[in-house]
Amino acid sequence: MFLTGEVPIIVSTGVLAVDRSFESTADYVHQVGRASRMGDEGTSIIFVNEEDKKLFKELVQTLKSAGAAFRESSKFE
Repeated sequence: MFLTGEVPIIVSTGVLAVDRSFESTADYVHQVGRASRMGDEGTSIIFVNEEDKKLFKELVQTLKSAGAAFRESSKFE
């Protein structure tokens, strides 16, 4: 239904990412970039736990360096 356009969004967790682990935040950004295709806009929502705070800060910097539009809904101290 997503591929035919009947459903405009798809929600996924690590469950759908079979054996998916990323070596770096840059690898993750590359994968997330697939949310948009052929000039269409895409959105990625990231949920971060305490354990991933440091990686999240690195991810934000990588996204900003890549020129991605980025809106933070909350900030970590």
